[in-house]
Amino acid sequence: MTKAEYATYLRSAHWRQFRARYFAEVQPTACAKFQKPRERLELHHKTYKRIGREQFADVTPLCRTCHQ
Repeated sequence: MTKAEYATYLRSAHWRQFRARYFAEVQPTACAKFQKPRERLELHHKTYKRIGREQFADVTPLCRTCHQ
């Protein structure tokens, strides 16, 4: 998958729904890297093997700073 394809995927309805379901069900309150509460969390793919059919274990919540 190219960077452009990945960027398009991150704007897809599927990803938005997965992300919303993750945050609703897992309810993370802190960045996984520092375990400190952060205002806005993003989801980082730990693996790209199941893009489009991710499982919760495939992602981890990170603050914007850590995600970059």
